[in-house]
Amino acid sequence: MDLLHDRFYAIPDRARNVDRYIQEMVDLLVADDLRMREGVKDALGTELNTALFPILLKHLRSIVAHFFENDRAKPQSPFSHFIEQAISMLRLFFERFTEPFSEQTSERVCGLLIDFTRYTNRLGNMGSDYYAIATRIKYKIAQLCELIVNHKDRVDLVNNPIIKNQMIDYFLSWAASVNMVSCISAEEASRQRANRDLSMACLKALSAFYDGLKLQARHYLIRHGSKSNFVHVRLFSRHYDYLTFMLTEVTKLEAVAVRSRKSKLASGGSITGNGSTPEQAAALQRELSSITREIVELSGFREQTMHCLVKLMAANMNPSFRYFVNMFHHRQYDLSPRPHSCFSYL
Repeated sequence: MDLLHDRFYAIPDRARNVDRYIQEMVDLLVADDLRMREGVKDALGTELNTALFPILLKHLRSIVAHFFENDRAKPQSPFSHFIEQAISMLRLFFERFTEPFSEQTSERVCGLLIDFTRYTNRLGNMGSDYYAIATRIKYKIAQLCELIVNHKDRVDLVNNPIIKNQMIDYFLSWAASVNMVSCISAEEASRQRANRDLSMACLKALSAFYDGLKLQARHYLIRHGSKSNFVHVRLFSRHYDYLTFMLTEVTKLEAVAVRSRKSKLASGGSITGNGSTPEQAAALQRELSSITREIVELSGFREQTMHCLVKLMAANMNPSFRYFVNMFHHRQYDLSPRPHSCFSYL
């Protein structure tokens, strides 16, 4: 007589078990225990077999769908923490992912990126209480998008022009103006540092997305398809004007920092000549080091903005030419060096 239960003879549904396991792991991304959350994030990001990525993606999208009501994001604290964890996990995954996506998987990735971005953009507009986490998530989204599009070991994982054109609009709006960190109060330094990090991350993502991308409005792409070469001059001018404004502001700040450094060096020489104390010399050295770091960082902003402008114009030469013809026609007495410097760099 067989004393074993019937379940010992049942053939296991391995596909269902794997699906359930990944679902439970995804749920644990927002577990109460910190070590549990971080362990699950690292396991999914670094250990999950790439063949199981479509299942992971399916569960991520099914959860994120609950964060919207009538196609409008409804931010809440658990939702925000889940998205932040999911983005960090996906970045770990994509750092080791070298295979091309199937068309269906690529569409799901694009949809997930748009959902993340729309939710976070809404979160950032809800007031100062949500500012810190919104800025942090925006920064991670920009880093993730740059990695997906601009990985050195594989082709772009996202080539949908509709998605790319949507994403660059968000990146433009997120790249806040750059201010001098050394000129603000100590209590605002952390927030300003986060703003500057976000601006640089958005510029890097923009540079990756601009590469070979024709600027097209979303409604036009939906109506005429991605094969159309039409690019409206007004759409180009919006991107160009924003980037050149940022370039001008960063260049001004860089000039101010250089003058400040020269002034400090001159005053340092006079202090040394008058027999300064070791404390005064150390304080001067700290100020010079801070200003030098500022100059180096602003120089990096300037170069990254120029990279964006070059790729923007290289991919959109026809509207670029028409824009400058119109600009020179209306501003023939304007001696601004911005157009000349951009074309010279190109």
